Amino acid sequence: MFRKSFVVLCAVALLSQPSLSFAFEKIDFDQGVDVRQTLQSVKSVDASGIAAQDSKSILIPKDAKMSDGSDVRMTRNKGAAEWTIMVFINGKNNLESYGAKDVNEMEVVGSDENTNVVVELGAMDVGAKRMLVAKDDKPGEVTSQSQDIGKVDMGDWKHLVDFGQWAKKTYPARHYMLVVWNHGSGWDKKKDEVGARGISYDDETGNHITTQQLGQALAAMGGVDVYGSDACLMQMAEVSYELKDYAGVIVGSEETEPGDGWDYTGFLKKLAGKPGASAEDVGKAVMDSYNEYYGNAGQGGTQSYVRSQMFEDFVGAVKAWTSAVMAAGEKDVVKAARKSVQSYAVSDNVDLIHFVNLIGGKTQNGSVKSSGQALVKFVQEKLVAGNAVTGSYGNSGGIAVYLPKYSVSSAYADLAWAKASSWGDFAQYVLKAYKEGAASDDEDNGGSGDDSDWGDWSAKKL
Repeated sequence: MFRKSFVVLCAVALLSQPSLSFAFEKIDFDQGVDVRQTLQSVKSVDASGIAAQDSKSILIPKDAKMSDGSDVRMTRNKGAAEWTIMVFINGKNNLESYGAKDVNEMEVVGSDENTNVVVELGAMDVGAKRMLVAKDDKPGEVTSQSQDIGKVDMGDWKHLVDFGQWAKKTYPARHYMLVVWNHGSGWDKKKDEVGARGISYDDETGNHITTQQLGQALAAMGGVDVYGSDACLMQMAEVSYELKDYAGVIVGSEETEPGDGWDYTGFLKKLAGKPGASAEDVGKAVMDSYNEYYGNAGQGGTQSYVRSQMFEDFVGAVKAWTSAVMAAGEKDVVKAARKSVQSYAVSDNVDLIHFVNLIGGKTQNGSVKSSGQALVKFVQEKLVAGNAVTGSYGNSGGIAVYLPKYSVSSAYADLAWAKASSWGDFAQYVLKAYKEGAASDDEDNGGSGDDSDWGDWSAKKL
């Protein structure tokens, strides 16, 4: 588990100025903080009702240059780039200072004839800017020219759609990647809230984008080739299943991420060396750069990318295994596995492959063993295209699932994953097995993701 105190880079210049600089400051933060008010229920909104921003409303600066020194407008006239990478940096919370730092990381490489790197950068009190990231040689200073868009709600999924539509129209490409940068908390929720947790917490408005709304946003912007969460705890079956029809490859972390998040310099350098990069190449570039960056720093972490087209078959393999486990009735085996499985900052999140293997190693039931082996094989060879871990996360297989130890949230049944996989029924079965005699198990000191973990993390919110 990552420590909750880091040395960070804090922005000291306002976004309204032509460039951004930053200095060192030490703060405490948490990547899974809660919003300040009860959330509204997810409501379906027709994509036609979302105001698409005209491409001329954000002007391309006359002197904006590509990394090779050519004029941006002339380059665009030659035709679409291979990739447009859209990074939605919601810095309207205690991660604000990292936004400018990550844009500066992007500027080490910048945009070129093959790749447009497009950012919306928001900060508390001063609003947001949109920019095409240009290469520079000024570490510690953001020099890419930008356009103010005023104060916006970056916790509103419709605003995310607006950014995606604008970026696609203004910087067309053959392939698109969307990155949502902010706090993340998987699908999980607190008992006193309405609607699921998710991503992109805006502390000015008290809003965030729920799991279901993230799927709606990707659908409304026409989908992307790659979706990435530069945020904590988002690589879960519950989240990815909601996005599977609107993103070919999904990148994220099972565990929390440090405030510095992705290594954008390393990522873009790897991508720059592959002008014909596929969606999986892009996912691998994110994963490898992240793994190298934190591995070299001696810091533990997880990062993986999954193939969305495999989720329907994945559901079938999951249902076959869970049915076999429940029919076998080996509650002691299930309980022992739940106690030992790799879990994360929210202890209700566990690694799927590790859990299946723990049960498979103890079961006396042939169907449980064979269906478990088939499920693990499918995940490792088909669903998870790449998985990298550093530190003490060797039991992380690339996809997490929800297995609470105290109660199954009533909101869980609303998720598309829960409806398709019947995982909620299995979670209830595991919970019952786990609770039998749990009070007398001195070695069990895990907390509840709904109460103990999130309560502690919320207390550290700045």
